Amino acid sequence: MQTIEVVAKRGTDPDVSVSYDIAETLAELSEQFGEDIVFNHGKRSIVIALQGFMRSMMDQGKEAGKSFPEISNAIVEAVKTWKPSTKRAPKSTQEKARDILSRLSPAERAALLKEYRGKGAQQQEAA
Repeated sequence: MQTIEVVAKRGTDPDVSVSYDIAETLAELSEQFGEDIVFNHGKRSIVIALQGFMRSMMDQGKEAGKSFPEISNAIVEAVKTWKPSTKRAPKSTQEKARDILSRLSPAERAALLKEYRGKGAQQQEAA
């Protein structure tokens, strides 16, 4: 078992954080929750990943100016060999923002932060 920290966020409400013991292998997960639950969650996760893959191909096809039939045919062919990848948990909004800001030049970062601070001050004044 591994103890992980799980954070739930909902709009502007305060975050709720808990420690949760979770299995580290498929066999342990099946023991912890039962095979049916592990199977159903795995299956649902794979379907969601496939939908994301398909949406990504749809977006790429649109950006490339392809027609819907061309995009659809490309997706049908790509799905024949598609397999889900093992991805890390998604990054938090703050982590994404830090990554983006770190790629900006110091001048770009300063200008963006100055603009953002200005908008924050305007919103406070309006409230």
